[in-house]
Amino acid sequence: MGWLERMYPQRVHTVKLVAMVVVLTAAAHAEPPRQDMAPRGRTTVARVDLLQPTGNFGGRTADEVLRVAKMRLGVFRACYQKELNRKQKFGGKLVLRFEVDPQGVVTMTKLAGSTVNDATVESCLLLQIARSKFKPASDAQISLPMLLIPETPR
Repeated sequence: MGWLERMYPQRVHTVKLVAMVVVLTAAAHAEPPRQDMAPRGRTTVARVDLLQPTGNFGGRTADEVLRVAKMRLGVFRACYQKELNRKQKFGGKLVLRFEVDPQGVVTMTKLAGSTVNDATVESCLLLQIARSKFKPASDAQISLPMLLIPETPR
């Protein structure tokens, strides 16, 4: 028995009891594992490859368009990874078509083609490209192809 327990036997016992109740309560309210999630262990990692953009760049270069798209690469990957965690091993190629006004704001987005066949991923990618900001220039109509590739980490 420690000196604290000798001086305050009732309080130490109460603190231990409260701590046990908190731990047991937290364990009782823990969420059960979700069945629709991918199994733990070797998970599939999302890889997004941006391909060469095409179209009328409105005074911008293809490299400038690609640079802006690469700045959004992390959120593109997050869109894909979220669904990849639920449905293992799907991917494909898709083409995002969008218009940019003279101020550099994306004014219209649409899916020009896709072999991904997942509306959640496609709409998320369209939303993310719509949030992009380009340098001011003329109106532009741009097509941006990308590959979504599931990879198993080594």
